[in-house]
Amino acid sequence: MSGGIKFRLGAFILAIAGMVFLLVWTAHNAWVRSGELRERLTADQLTTFQIADHFQQTILALNNAVLRYGVYHNTNDWQRFAASSEALDKWIDDERSSLNTDKERDILDTINTNYDFYLAAARRIAAKVQAGGRFPTPLAEFADFEKHSQGILKLGFELADAHRESMNAFLADSNKALAYLRLILVSALALLLLASGGLAA
Repeated sequence: MSGGIKFRLGAFILAIAGMVFLLVWTAHNAWVRSGELRERLTADQLTTFQIADHFQQTILALNNAVLRYGVYHNTNDWQRFAASSEALDKWIDDERSSLNTDKERDILDTINTNYDFYLAAARRIAAKVQAGGRFPTPLAEFADFEKHSQGILKLGFELADAHRESMNAFLADSNKALAYLRLILVSALALLLLASGGLAA
C-alpha cells in the first residue's frame, strides 16, 4: 500500500471519527434540550398557573367571608378572613422567587401593593359592622371593597397572561436551539459524505 493511500485512509478514518463524535454530540444535546423543555413545561408551567389560580380562589373565599361578616356579624367569619388573609400575604411574598420573568414579578409586586388596599377596605367594612350593632351592613357600604376586590382579581388574570407570554418566549427559544442542533447534524452528515467521496476519488 503506497504512502499516499495510507495518508488518505488515515485522513478518512479521522474524518469518520470526527463526524461520528459530532453526530453523537449533536444527538446528545438535542436529547438534553428536549428533556429540559419537557421538564419546564410540566413543572414550571403548572407552578405559575397554580400561583395565579390559588391567588384568585383565595381572594374569592376572602370576599365571601367579608360579605358573610357584613350580613350576619358572625365573628368566626372575620377570624377566618383575618387568618386566611395573613397567610395569603405571606404566600405572595414567598412565591415571588418562583416566577420566571420581570413582567410576572412586576405584576406580583403590583398585586402585593393593591392587596394592602384590599385589606384596608375589608377592615373598614369590619369597623362599620362593629359600629352598626345587630343590623346587616347596607350593600352600598361594600362598594369600595368590591372595587378593590375586582381590581386585584384582574391583576390575577394579568399574572396568568404574563406567564403564558413567558412560556411562549421559552418555546420560541427552544425551537431555535433545536433547529440549530439539527443544522449541525445535517452539516455533519454532509461532511461525512464529502469525506467518503474524497476517499473514493
